[in-house]
Amino acid sequence: MGRTTELAADFWVDSEGVRIHGLDWGGAAGGTPLIMLHGVGGNAMAFNMLGPRLVAAVGDAYRVVSIDQRGGGDSDKPAAGYEQEFFGRDVLAVQQAMGGGPAVLVGHSRGGWLAPYIAGTWPARVRSLVLIDPARMTYESPQAQEAFYSRVRAGLGPFASEQAALDHAVASTPDAYWGPERQASVLAGLYRAFDGTVFGKMPRRVLDELERVRGDDVLRPLTSSIDVPTLLFVSSRSDAHRQGQKLEYAERIAGTTVVMLDGTHSLQHDCADDVAARVVEHLRA
Repeated sequence: MGRTTELAADFWVDSEGVRIHGLDWGGAAGGTPLIMLHGVGGNAMAFNMLGPRLVAAVGDAYRVVSIDQRGGGDSDKPAAGYEQEFFGRDVLAVQQAMGGGPAVLVGHSRGGWLAPYIAGTWPARVRSLVLIDPARMTYESPQAQEAFYSRVRAGLGPFASEQAALDHAVASTPDAYWGPERQASVLAGLYRAFDGTVFGKMPRRVLDELERVRGDDVLRPLTSSIDVPTLLFVSSRSDAHRQGQKLEYAERIAGTTVVMLDGTHSLQHDCADDVAARVVEHLRA
């Protein structure tokens, strides 16, 4: 373990030469791995409200961590290797470092897309899934994909200051929870250049690679083979089209339990107590 923050301890895992950074929120030594996966442009601090709540409730049986996925946060940013299988192998490397037992995968947004990909590709390595307003399985058109990644690209800056970056984030979803925990998750994804300019830690070249590989419909063919308990959270504030994109997971993964919550896309911040309570129920079922 590395330095300890107020909430979690840093750790690093080598994944075939790529250094993956994570946050260890605590729990039982040798407990079932519970690995939380953030969305595009996010980082491990995206779970700074959910992680402590899960440890408090089920830390006697689970070890709760979140990771910076390759290309973002404080993990390595290699020149290549941004197809989904590389991200999946990174998660398996973290799982192996935690003892190698079947893991619970908790994914938000793109992390909620990656988690079932892992379950469908390496079924013996996954015990159950929690999908928090997951990214759509595939884009309905090149225009929709371009529009999404353009919004993410704008969030990478440059900005004149950390406050300007926060202001941009708040303006994108003004009705979300923007307390200190959510602000900390945004700030954890930024760095200050030598001239004082603030950028996202994810390089634009990485986002370009993520956009390129995301055009392939790789998840749908795997969903019929996923046979683990799955919990799906969906934002009730989304319009019907976006809700339909999320609910497709329940249509394709047998036995999925759906929970609608009154929050924005980042339900783990907006509705932290409700999300934690339902995840605990899911784990104890």
